[in-house]
Amino acid sequence: IEASVLVSSQLKNGSFASSSANPNKDDISLAKDLTDQAIYIMQSDKTITTTIEKLGMVGVSAKSIRNNLTLTQYNSSQIIEISFLWRSKDEGIQILKMLEQTSRDIMLNTLMIGNVVSVNEPKATYMFGGQFNITTWFYCALAGLLIGVGICIIRRLRRPTLIRSEDITEYYGMEVLGDISEEPRFALSNPFCIVPETSDVQVSTASYVILDRIDRAGVKSLYVTSAVRNEGKSTLLADWAVKISETGKKVLLVDCDFNNPSLAPLFRVKLRYENSLNALYNADCDKNDAIIRLSGGLHLLSYVLEDKPDPLSIPMLDVIKNVARDYDLVLFDAPGIVENAEVLRLNTVADAAVFVARHDTATLSDIDVALTRLRKSEIPLIGAVVNGSRNLRSVLLESKGKHANTLRKLVNRSKRRY
Repeated sequence: IEASVLVSSQLKNGSFASSSANPNKDDISLAKDLTDQAIYIMQSDKTITTTIEKLGMVGVSAKSIRNNLTLTQYNSSQIIEISFLWRSKDEGIQILKMLEQTSRDIMLNTLMIGNVVSVNEPKATYMFGGQFNITTWFYCALAGLLIGVGICIIRRLRRPTLIRSEDITEYYGMEVLGDISEEPRFALSNPFCIVPETSDVQVSTASYVILDRIDRAGVKSLYVTSAVRNEGKSTLLADWAVKISETGKKVLLVDCDFNNPSLAPLFRVKLRYENSLNALYNADCDKNDAIIRLSGGLHLLSYVLEDKPDPLSIPMLDVIKNVARDYDLVLFDAPGIVENAEVLRLNTVADAAVFVARHDTATLSDIDVALTRLRKSEIPLIGAVVNGSRNLRSVLLESKGKHANTLRKLVNRSKRRY
């Protein structure tokens, strides 16, 4: 809030010090000399406290008003410029007007001379964040940075997660079959291109390594699991199935994550009950209707989400085993083993398992529990795949891709316009 007042050499009776009705040169000079005294009186405890009392303000101290009040003599003249920062426009203007009136009364009662008259009425403008102070903002930013780093350190100490791909080998003694970097993953119009081109090489490498391992071991069926959900195992399994089917093998994908079935959406299949594992299990269809043929060599047996999902019971596994006989390789999408111990029932229909761990998702204790359960069940573990790894290069490539997409959109928009 900004305003300005003029100091004069008037007496209580309204006349000037020269006893004239109008000020002369001496009265103006005397008013200039009184400006310092007027500034002192306007920001004194007595003036501000009296102002607060007259306005009946509660919870406002003289110090809070004084710290936000700036009084400056304009060019050695008898004018005082006022700048006032306050929380409310109307309240701030009232304070300045009452401050002016109170200062006038106190000057006449103490100095017996002098008057304060408004020149510019108080005018308020809004300031975001208060008065700008670069030092304050710098310290606030630094404090925010330190707090963020501290939270990350505490989180890492209290909830240690997978940091390096090598930790799987070093701490758990498992071969890392693939290290898939962090990339946005989505289904394209072609249902057999699940991942973007930048990740395709890593996914292909992992799928061929897995194919080599299962051929050596004579494995005809395996399931893919993780410690907890949201580690990307379903998407990776769909990618591997596509790559392996391209080698000429007849592959069946079976969705055994009954609480979160997600294979059908990855291939953009509109799943109906009559074409599902549910219907086959309930004898509402035969296996030819239940199986979805994605391509010549890749078939899908998916599950429709229900209010009360079926358990991985012996009868359910017998149904799956009956369908699996016609395929060279059967891949099961299993839920996280820490959250659902039913996964281990797949040991009766699968020859081996692959473990997926995502960076900064499952805790090391969860990974330890999951691998301990798998090993105690004596299912052969082909290896592990680390998903979602991030490094400086992947972050820069991701940022570059986002900027390129934005630029492409702007260019296309300009072409349409002109």
